[in-house]
Amino acid sequence: MKKSLITAAIAASLPLLAGAQTATDAFQLSQKGLRGTARFMSMGGAFTALGGDLSTLNQNPGGIGLYRNSEIGATLDINMLSSKSTTQGFSASSSMTKANCNNFGYIGAVYTGSDIMPYFNWGASYSRTASFDRRFKGSIGNLQGSLTNLIAGYTTQDAFSDSDLSGGTEYNPYLDSQASWMSILAYNSFMITPVGSPTNYQGMWQNGTSGYGSFASEEKGYTDEYAINFGGNISNIVYWGMGFGITDLEYRQSVYYTEDMENASIPVLDNDGNTIGTTTGGGGFGLDSWKHIWGSGFNFKIGAIVRPINELRLGFAVHTPTYYNLKQEGFAQTDFGMGGGISGTNQVNDGYVDYFEWKLRTPWRIMAGVAGVIGSQAILSLDYEYRPMQKTHVSDRDGYAYTDINGDITTYYKA
Repeated sequence: MKKSLITAAIAASLPLLAGAQTATDAFQLSQKGLRGTARFMSMGGAFTALGGDLSTLNQNPGGIGLYRNSEIGATLDINMLSSKSTTQGFSASSSMTKANCNNFGYIGAVYTGSDIMPYFNWGASYSRTASFDRRFKGSIGNLQGSLTNLIAGYTTQDAFSDSDLSGGTEYNPYLDSQASWMSILAYNSFMITPVGSPTNYQGMWQNGTSGYGSFASEEKGYTDEYAINFGGNISNIVYWGMGFGITDLEYRQSVYYTEDMENASIPVLDNDGNTIGTTTGGGGFGLDSWKHIWGSGFNFKIGAIVRPINELRLGFAVHTPTYYNLKQEGFAQTDFGMGGGISGTNQVNDGYVDYFEWKLRTPWRIMAGVAGVIGSQAILSLDYEYRPMQKTHVSDRDGYAYTDINGDITTYYKA
């Protein structure tokens, strides 16, 4: 298959995994962006050894120890996002502009009068540490295959029978079977057809089929952190700090994907709407889905900055994992038409609205930095950060691990 079809298939498939979490969800929700004060962003976030900035409350708490005066501050941010997809000569562009408050907070510096620890400082701040906003769309002018064949392949491999996938008065396949949402939706909207046996399925693409497709995806969301830090300095050489973070997470994704084909394999139906065979004709489908994940978490941070001479600073910080309690809901719908494309005789399957709760533990973080400060003329700063992404962990609401998803995380993600 062409890369364009694979990309569209992945884009269309991800929200349909709403019946369970995925390694992709865990990875994406664990990310941090380069967001903070203007000074922090202008330095590329290399602030582990610098301190003296509101952003250090989310990075190296030891940076709070450098304050000798109280401070209140806020940072506004405008994000201008754009994307362009080009497939087989068809181009489509999307854009979005967002205005946010990256952070605001207060740091209080208290002079103790002691030569050993002359200042004790505390601070509280709000920061948007990640943004999930993204939008893209595109067209595939000449399909080289169909998403229905991909679904038919893994439904056959998983050996689900038509009775597993069809609903009844007392049977809900979305709840009562182990089949994926894609398999259930595709079967009930005639996108895949059983051929030869109840566990062998055929998609719409066959020799001589041609068609076109389109896709559109929009993501919205954020991770906000409310930090409370305490710190001070020891003899104006060692600056220390510790802090607690309370996080608020929100993520939404909606995807629409279509294919319209000629000379495709389409089902032959009896008067009761049951499949009794296949024939060749025009047909297509639209696939609409969304998911919503939200919740809160907490973490702990500790760090220090050492200034042996005024021109040199060494920094170190450790963040515990963020422990999230999350809620998730998802929905998918298909609109299938045959005998005249999507505008012909339609079969709409509304799917099922799913809701569940789960837990996410992000990887811990360790940061080290060195900075050279030349009076008020220049700063040179170098940071190193280590995050073992393979240590990301997901479990159900009661804390029982999802071993298959954690296995995928270990396999596909590295430090």
